[in-house]
Amino acid sequence: MVIVSVVLLVWVYVVTPWWIGVTTQWHYGDARVSVVDANVGHGGVSRFIAFDEQGDITIIEVVRKNYQVYIGAVVSGGNLVVSLEIVDVNHDGKPDLVIHIEGVSATPVLFNTGSAFRWSSY
Repeated sequence: MVIVSVVLLVWVYVVTPWWIGVTTQWHYGDARVSVVDANVGHGGVSRFIAFDEQGDITIIEVVRKNYQVYIGAVVSGGNLVVSLEIVDVNHDGKPDLVIHIEGVSATPVLFNTGSAFRWSSY
């Protein structure tokens, strides 16, 4: 009984904090927020801020103190790394926003309408 108690105490007060510290170091620097600046034709250079909010991918576009929020691409898991890429996907001359989500095979796209974006169906 004493040996079990000692092992349990060592596990709780030594092994568990050590393991939490190690895994925290492994993920140090993982970007949970992606920021990209680009001129997409919405009245100046747009700053895009993208992040995962409990499974909902949220993208905020800021142009000259005007804010547009795009929420969509519901995924399971949560707390995922989201990165953005500016590419003219549909070749219409307007740069679109490609959203890459860590661990998700589908790649959603925000298509540029000229003054805003609309979500693709993927």
